[in-house]
Amino acid sequence: MSKLLFIIKYLKYLFVSKTKHRVHSPFVYYLVTNVLNDKSYRQEYAKIRNINDNIINLKCLTLIYRLVAHYKSENILEIGGFETLNGIFLSNIQLKTNLYYYNLKTNEISEVKTQKKIQTESFDFAFYNIKNNESFTISEFMNHLKYFHNNSILAINNIHQSKKMEEVWKKIITQKEVTISIDLFFIGLVFFRKEQVKENFIIRF
Repeated sequence: MSKLLFIIKYLKYLFVSKTKHRVHSPFVYYLVTNVLNDKSYRQEYAKIRNINDNIINLKCLTLIYRLVAHYKSENILEIGGFETLNGIFLSNIQLKTNLYYYNLKTNEISEVKTQKKIQTESFDFAFYNIKNNESFTISEFMNHLKYFHNNSILAINNIHQSKKMEEVWKKIITQKEVTISIDLFFIGLVFFRKEQVKENFIIRF
């Protein structure tokens, strides 16, 4: 995707995206107010700034931290070419997280580090940090659906990086298991809460 087209898409996003005052879902309103728009400083942000990953920006990394901390996610899966979350969570002993990493080169899930020995049958939080591999993103999502529970959160990086990736995003959010999706432009959030009416949001971030 050309730089000009990307800028045009971003300007369109700014035009159509909603603030919390235009959100009628209590769950999403709470999420936007208390997590997405949380501007309070945290000491862990200093550690996050030291992560050298040019395919995800600092704003998205700090959001991931807030999501995991707020919803007390314990079992976390990252898929991508870099162990980005390793630097965030394993350097912070306050978060009792068990981190698993899916390596694109070896096609294996490895246990990076766990705070306690448990048998992982589901993931509370998953982060797809995949670049230029749209078909892999959708195939892995379908494979991992069985590991997501009612309160799982899935974050997908760069959902507007290409037209194909935008098509993948649309396929994911139309799956019957997905009840809420939130387009933040640079990153997308997916929820599986069965008690929620299916809705797709574009939120200003």
